[in-house]
Amino acid sequence: MLPVDVEQRPTLIAVATLVVVTTLVVFGLTSPYLIRRLVLEMHSPEEQRDEFFTLMKQLAADTTEHSARWRSSRSTVSASPLRS
Repeated sequence: MLPVDVEQRPTLIAVATLVVVTTLVVFGLTSPYLIRRLVLEMHSPEEQRDEFFTLMKQLAADTTEHSARWRSSRSTVSASPLRS
């Protein structure tokens, strides 16, 4: 809150209000135009589901591959590095 004894208080309040209202109006009026202009892709639920399952299959394949490499690298390491 702005103290009462500030010089030009009514002017500062008017300017702040004008900035807020102008910002909201400008963004509010230009947002629909920008959204249409950017042509954002809208995916159907079926496309989203298919993409999800494709990504999950890829993740499973990568995890299996990584796990196999990790197991094979462990088998080449001796059981205990402290034993001679």
